[in-house]
Amino acid sequence: MVNNSVIENESGISMTDSSIVDPNIAGSAALAVSNISLSMNWSFLLEKKSSLGLFIVAPVIVATATSFFMSGLRYRRFLYSMSSGFNYSQGGIIFNIQPRMRYFVGGSLSSGLLIYNTDSSKKTDLSFNLGLESGMMYQWNKKYSIEASLAMVKRTGVITSGMGMNIFLGMGIAI
Repeated sequence: MVNNSVIENESGISMTDSSIVDPNIAGSAALAVSNISLSMNWSFLLEKKSSLGLFIVAPVIVATATSFFMSGLRYRRFLYSMSSGFNYSQGGIIFNIQPRMRYFVGGSLSSGLLIYNTDSSKKTDLSFNLGLESGMMYQWNKKYSIEASLAMVKRTGVITSGMGMNIFLGMGIAI
């Protein structure tokens, strides 16, 4: 789930309704963007205690006619465990070490596309996003895991800015 608060920057506000006599009445409006989203993650650099990966977030179910798309780079630092399992062999004996429960903290840099409605028009905005996240993964077996995470994101766009909260609960598949 993605939930963002959005406020138009002063430079992005322009008068579009000629029926308003006082220009001070038409100002920026705050709005919330909430989506049930699909998130796809790909970790491509797995170290012993950290991982680096790409992610994409796209809306599946939107509450209003607003939606938020996001893609970027994510870094995770694993606490108390390794980032992934590994095999170790010596003298014909093979050890397979697979952590079951993994806790992580991390950050992300991403770009986003916000589509939202105002009273008079439909608008889009591109943004730069900086986020912090924490979460946990339960490794079901070698291939499947269950993941839960919470991320706080600061958005800075061309005509809007705001804060966001992303909640993820899903399943991971190792390929």
